[in-house]
Amino acid sequence: MDEAAGVNALGSARAVVRLEGGPHDVSGTVDLEELTGVLLSPEKIKIRHLGGYEHYEPVDGTTTECGDSADSSPPVFRWSGRTKIAE
Repeated sequence: MDEAAGVNALGSARAVVRLEGGPHDVSGTVDLEELTGVLLSPEKIKIRHLGGYEHYEPVDGTTTECGDSADSSPPVFRWSGRTKIAE
C-alpha cells in the first residue's frame, strides 16, 4: 500500500469489507475502493473521516492482506477507536 497516496492494496477480491461500529456513515458493508484516505497495515484499516482517522481491526482471523477467499462473505473489521489529525 502506498500510504502517501492513500491507495489501498486489497485488490478487487478484497475491496468490499464489513465495518462494525464507529460512525454510522463509515460502517456497514463498504467498498474501500470508493473511499478516499484509506490506509492499511497488517493490523488495521484506517479511514480518514471528519478531521481524523477511524480505526478498524480484523475480527476472527480476518487480515488486511490480499488474497482470494472461498468464503463469499466480506471480511469483518470492528471499530477500535479514532485519532485526530494534527494541525
